Amino acid sequence: MKKVFMLFVAVTMLVTLAACGGGDGSDSDEFKVALLLPGPITDRAWSASGHAGLMAVEREFGLEVAFNESVQPADMESGFRFFASNGYNIIIGMGSQFTDALLTVAEEFPSHYFIIVNGSEFRDNVRSVQLSDEQAGYVAGALATLLTETGIVGMVAGQEVPPILRGLNGFEQAVRDTSARIGKDVRAVTSLTGSMDDVALAKEIALSTIDQGADVLYELANQAGSGVIEAVVERDKLVIGSSTDQNSAAPNHVVQSMVRDTPAAYVHFVKQILDGEFTPEVVLYGVGEGVIHLAPWHGFENVVPQDVKDELAAIMNDIAEGRIVVSGQGS
Repeated sequence: MKKVFMLFVAVTMLVTLAACGGGDGSDSDEFKVALLLPGPITDRAWSASGHAGLMAVEREFGLEVAFNESVQPADMESGFRFFASNGYNIIIGMGSQFTDALLTVAEEFPSHYFIIVNGSEFRDNVRSVQLSDEQAGYVAGALATLLTETGIVGMVAGQEVPPILRGLNGFEQAVRDTSARIGKDVRAVTSLTGSMDDVALAKEIALSTIDQGADVLYELANQAGSGVIEAVVERDKLVIGSSTDQNSAAPNHVVQSMVRDTPAAYVHFVKQILDGEFTPEVVLYGVGEGVIHLAPWHGFENVVPQDVKDELAAIMNDIAEGRIVVSGQGS
């Protein structure tokens, strides 16, 4: 992949461009895809999954792609405008925090297509694509409930934005539902750090959660989630990762990860644009679409009891079939 670095006018932002030819997309001369990310592509979580989605689009369709990572709020609008002014006509904001800036620039470029990942707004040329944090949170909460030995499970979430809140509410709903389902008394301790990148704060809150008796935690805090992993390693507890397979960060402590198959979602919505099938709406991708799924069990394959795996599979099937409805709303 060829990388070129370009400087935004009037802002000190580095843009990484990646281009290639080939692929089976016949529209590669007409469409170029750009992505703005809130964190670094090395965060092993949200931004890494967005970058993986962009690379899948490049491979699948042979389109020219570009991305800008760790975009600060003050630079979001100029970032979208830069790409839109330089021939990128499919432009993605990876997170609901990009909504206001994206909507402003989308109005200036009505012939371009704009996608908000985990957003809730749409316009004539804007679609929101939600990767179901509530369903991911539900499955994580169910697994934590099935695994806990202390009867207390925890979740450390990041910034107070709708997708994170939906994930937190899904986790809490699952603890209630699964406790009733299997006749086990389990309590959830959940917290918001208010930050997606404060690793030290996330670790501090995770340690406090463990001090309250939690032995299985779920992290949904993007880059800050690494602090939660540090805490469970220090206290020898278990953690469920989010967004990507995080087992490699702590193979003896990351028991599972709620994987968002962001590449599958990206390929799907970009293909719709290439095929002339774009519609302005809010689209949900979850367990039933195969976008939210488990990672491999890795070293826990023979450690986690088979009856736990079977019950978790049954719960996920109930979600996919609509027998369990995850509201994403607080109780």
